[in-house]
Amino acid sequence: ERYNEIIEILKNNPIITVAEFAERLSVSPETIRKDLNVLADKGQVLRIHGGAALAGDKTVISPFQLREAVRQGEKKALASAACSMIEPGDSLIIESSTTMVELVKILLDRKELLETLTIVTNSIHIVTLLEMGRLCARLFLLGGWIRESEQSTQGQLTSSELKNFHVDKCLLSGAALGKNLFLTSFYEEDMLFQKQAMKSASQTILLLEAGKYPSTGVLAVAPLTQFDRLVTNISFDEKQQQQLENTNLRVTFIDTNS
Repeated sequence: ERYNEIIEILKNNPIITVAEFAERLSVSPETIRKDLNVLADKGQVLRIHGGAALAGDKTVISPFQLREAVRQGEKKALASAACSMIEPGDSLIIESSTTMVELVKILLDRKELLETLTIVTNSIHIVTLLEMGRLCARLFLLGGWIRESEQSTQGQLTSSELKNFHVDKCLLSGAALGKNLFLTSFYEEDMLFQKQAMKSASQTILLLEAGKYPSTGVLAVAPLTQFDRLVTNISFDEKQQQQLENTNLRVTFIDTNS
């Protein structure tokens, strides 16, 4: 019966996250993940990062483009705040994610800043937005296996190529943050990329939406305290706030409910 409810929900929504399914159906996120895996095996749904879409839906272009529409207001708010941390002349690592696409779109409206930036990315979509580098000072697309559904290059070769760089700042978008304040990933290629990007930058800036917490992606990236800046709309409890205050991490809280 719950499988049927999931299908009906997806008929009226192009994409739904695991958290939204769990809330609507009053079950745990883990139960929803198991349900979606079963439906995916039957070919009835398309599993995407953090959620699902209806299989065979003609409006589905790619999992990446579907995710662009999820919590877009939150992503824009976090991206706008992160843009204020970018300075003229900065060199940046910008990973492939829908949140980072929103950040680049904001930079497109700040042409005087953008034209001074050197950008290293694994996102083919971002390279396209930057008109193959015409709109920024310099642009480097990391090599590797092309993952068409994510419009990016990914894998061990992509992460290894990052070792040749040292930039001012890397901008990352977290996949899952547990109550222990440890950032994890669902995919090995994302985990490898983020860990190397942190090593290849003088400053690390993490953008994290409230929908990514609390959640566990199994593959360890880093404790939150290893980042330099956090831009988020997560309301941490008092104990967690005190824990973060005793570190070098600078937290920028964005209220996206108003």
